[in-house]
Amino acid sequence: MSNIFPIRFKPRKMTTDELEMWEQFKLGISLDTLTEEKSIGYVCKLYSEVFNKEYHEPNNIKIIAMIDKLTKVYDRQSND
Repeated sequence: MSNIFPIRFKPRKMTTDELEMWEQFKLGISLDTLTEEKSIGYVCKLYSEVFNKEYHEPNNIKIIAMIDKLTKVYDRQSND
């Protein structure tokens, strides 16, 4: 997976539960969903765990970037 991310981003593989939850999250995502604290917290927590980064809740633009990166990890694992 390291070949799709810069060297500073070394994601671990998502667990089976994380993959299933991410799939459900992606199905229900919308701009309204992103403003909900629960959804923001979920994305930030999963991102911090998968990418081994400190937990923080950034602005919406960075949340979208986090979602994109998590989706790449998800897609990569789903296709393996």
